[in-house]
Amino acid sequence: MALTFALGTSAQGVLDVHSHLITSDFLAALKQENRLMEEGFPLPKYDAEAHLKWMDEAGIQTSVLTLAAPQPGLNATPAERKDIIRQTNKAAAAEQEGPMIVRIAEIEVVPEHLEEYLAIAGEVDRLSMEREPGVICLFPMQSDDAPNRIRILEIYASEEAYQKHLRTEHFQKYKQGTLHMVKDLKLPLMQPLDQETMKLIFKKHRK
Repeated sequence: MALTFALGTSAQGVLDVHSHLITSDFLAALKQENRLMEEGFPLPKYDAEAHLKWMDEAGIQTSVLTLAAPQPGLNATPAERKDIIRQTNKAAAAEQEGPMIVRIAEIEVVPEHLEEYLAIAGEVDRLSMEREPGVICLFPMQSDDAPNRIRILEIYASEEAYQKHLRTEHFQKYKQGTLHMVKDLKLPLMQPLDQETMKLIFKKHRK
């Protein structure tokens, strides 16, 4: 009902109480049991970025994720089934993990395009943080003495998350739309001295 309401109106803040999470490990377990087509049709491909985009378009604020049917372990005991589900959830979380990628984008904008550039850059930063779980931080800054010198602290959960970010529609729109506005661009890769402490930074800020 919530989904129908959201798609049929311009409502915002809707709760979707039934969305399916389908990970690669989940599909692999079903394939091993020869049960991929048990429902009569293949399970759809799940992609976190596409799901978040769909939520935005449908006016959905929160989705409750559940595992799809069929579920692996048909002949397993209740304890074994719980372990399968626990391992599947653990694998889903692991897909977002890995050595974090940290960059500081050093951008010099053509002065006459600065206002337009800031508007486009602000949009891609917002959409990236909203739609991409693997984007941990995009923190843009302007130099006090030269406002057209922009620095962006970029932190991604993994190399995979970074590469996925580069392929998104909103990033490509930003990249292609600002080519003529950027006079110089450097993307040095940084090595965090203490990754564990760095993770605490994003837990300390509260609204």
